[in-house]
Amino acid sequence: MSNTPTTSHDDLELEDLPLDDATAFFEGPVHELWRHLVPPEMTQEEVAYLADAFGPSAIHADKTPKRLLDLGSGAGRHALGLARRGFHVTAVDLSAAELGHLAAAAKPGKLPVTTVTHDLRDLESFQPTAPFDGAYCFGNTLAYFPPDELAVFLDDLARLVVPGGRIVLDDAMVAESFLSHFEEQIDLAAGGVRVTIDNDYDIEASRVVGTYAFTDATGATTTRRYAHWCLTTRELLDLVDQAGFDVEALADDTDGSDYGLGSPRLILVASRRTAAS
Repeated sequence: MSNTPTTSHDDLELEDLPLDDATAFFEGPVHELWRHLVPPEMTQEEVAYLADAFGPSAIHADKTPKRLLDLGSGAGRHALGLARRGFHVTAVDLSAAELGHLAAAAKPGKLPVTTVTHDLRDLESFQPTAPFDGAYCFGNTLAYFPPDELAVFLDDLARLVVPGGRIVLDDAMVAESFLSHFEEQIDLAAGGVRVTIDNDYDIEASRVVGTYAFTDATGATTTRRYAHWCLTTRELLDLVDQAGFDVEALADDTDGSDYGLGSPRLILVASRRTAAS
């Protein structure tokens, strides 16, 4: 059910457009936009925050590198930065194209990054050789999961992290953040690509369905359509707890400031209990 008037884009009614498969969502102009949209300084700050969360060193006492799991890595802006600091990063994403960009960027410097094309909705079938020292999920990846699938994802994640190992989850789509700043239309531009996002909030499902119109320098337009679910912070905390993690911090940015109503994003740090539930 939509709570906004019906609008049209490229002669199509928004509610009649199908949702795109995540496999190909970030290809083409979408990749170019996001690659240029995030300033390098932001990536550097996030990498420093993650390195500190998984530190104080990237190396174990036996001189082996700590193993981190990057969930929904995309083109790997965090994975590359952490690998340069000495961590061994396994980057998992559904998009083979994005992982191809990551592998190409890691190759010249022989950075310790392993790429795995895998659907995070089936994390149970992901079988690494050993559990990871830590895991992180940055961007809006968590919001791609409806609540029941997110619960399964977090349960499976507990299996992949050593007892005491930390997870860091980043989510700008929690209700206290996203709904405080909800806009029916958003315009962005970077890297020679412009995007207009038409948002339609589905009250019954507590999700926002966005129709993205990307226009490149030639004037060609690519339309993508995707949905993000909005959980309250309390709902997310319950799922994290039920999966066997103890929450250590709720921040609204990499400077560590406390999360609150209207904060632009939530960064959640938690550690896996000795016996994951």
